[in-house]
Amino acid sequence: MSVAFEDLDFFALMDASVEAVVIHDPDSKAIVWVNRAAADVYGYPLEELRKMRVSDLWSRDPRYTEETAITETDNALYRDHYTFEWRIRSAEGEEMPIETTATYVMCNGKRVVMIEFQDITNRKLTELELKRYEIRFREFMQDLAEGVCISSPAGRIEYLSPAGCRLLGCTQHSVIGRSLHEFLDQPSSDDVLRRFAAPSTDVHSIRYRIRRDDGAWRWHDATYRYVEMQDDLSGFLLHFRDITERIAAEKEAREKERMLEYLARHTAMGEMAAAIAHELSQPLAAVQNYIEGGLQRLQRDDFSPDELAWGLRHAGSQIGRVSDIIRSIRGYVVKHELSREVTDLNDIVNEVRYFVDVKARDLSVRTAWHRSSVALPVTCERVLIGQVILNLAFNAIEAMTGLVPSRRILRISTSIDGGYALMRVDDRGPGLPAEQKERIFEGFSTKVTGSGIGLSLCQSIVAKHGGTIWAETGKRTGATFCFKLPLAGEGEETEAA
Repeated sequence: MSVAFEDLDFFALMDASVEAVVIHDPDSKAIVWVNRAAADVYGYPLEELRKMRVSDLWSRDPRYTEETAITETDNALYRDHYTFEWRIRSAEGEEMPIETTATYVMCNGKRVVMIEFQDITNRKLTELELKRYEIRFREFMQDLAEGVCISSPAGRIEYLSPAGCRLLGCTQHSVIGRSLHEFLDQPSSDDVLRRFAAPSTDVHSIRYRIRRDDGAWRWHDATYRYVEMQDDLSGFLLHFRDITERIAAEKEAREKERMLEYLARHTAMGEMAAAIAHELSQPLAAVQNYIEGGLQRLQRDDFSPDELAWGLRHAGSQIGRVSDIIRSIRGYVVKHELSREVTDLNDIVNEVRYFVDVKARDLSVRTAWHRSSVALPVTCERVLIGQVILNLAFNAIEAMTGLVPSRRILRISTSIDGGYALMRVDDRGPGLPAEQKERIFEGFSTKVTGSGIGLSLCQSIVAKHGGTIWAETGKRTGATFCFKLPLAGEGEETEAA
């Protein structure tokens, strides 16, 4: 059976609603009617509520005055269903925020205000918590050393953190919506376009050159990945850091390293100069004697061509010896770009042995060489590792000049030590002073057994090759200088070949 419209009891319908409803007189604020849902919120019986005024149920907070309430509800005169936030007080004195919709309606020929409201305590707590998170997030983003940027695959900047703005010297307002490629140099822009063409959620690294708003070019290191935070904000999330100073320092270090390597070779030549001069003087003196002898024979009437030829042949032999000596040291004099290759450490020892023996012989030092019975392949720059061996050997030789000749013994050996090639240089000199042992490899340290700058260079070269160098005091007397380099793997040997 259908129900006629005029038979509907709208107050009964509103009383059954889960939405709290209060109807009150706009002038006296007396409550005309209230439904059960509103009574449940307030915590008063229905009969008691209908004897109260709505102002009796407001918060004690001075912000919620009758004047403010009138201003808010009067807005309903000009807008249907005007909604605003208010605060009420329950029978237990507990205050709660509500969302209120006020409507002026005609009831039995009289205008009344119908208030529909709902408790929004949980919503306000959620909003407060979200606001706290937002404040914390902004503070964290403000203090980060690295910037955060979200860019579309095409390069449109969707978001830039405060730290990112500082790094780029711009404001969010001036940069949002612009293309990232406006700020990059051409190689960096091409690299970014290529990478962003294939979105991936995996984290990748990139280095690029970018121009600040003030025109200064900077270098950034960044990590990036594709993210979808919400429908209207997705793209590549970049975390970037300014490394311009680090790049400049690395460049300066490389330049300094090249100069040190160049200085290392020339330092070695200074150490070898006296010994080489002595070595060259002998064949040159012999050549002079043979030439003078030949000239004297030419002045005689009865000179023999065979005798003259004999002298010239011996002179030529001595000149060949001079050429061999010069050719042996040529590689340590010429400045050239160094390249790494897999080399047997024993072969490098053989290359420098001649120079060590020359200096040792000139200072009456006996040498003992003990090579490893197995190959010691290391990836290195031959000239630099040879320089280290020469520096250590020359220092050891000089350390023994104050000893009687019978005690001047230099031992140089190579061996395998786990995954490393080990080099040892032993002397019988005065040893290492305890107060300088810990600083023996510092640059420009006091000369103990040879050149302090030479030992500093040795440490720099060995470290560059991934090795370590150290000094030990001899068991009875003297000192031992050691260094070890990582052995090359099979893959490295194949690559070098």
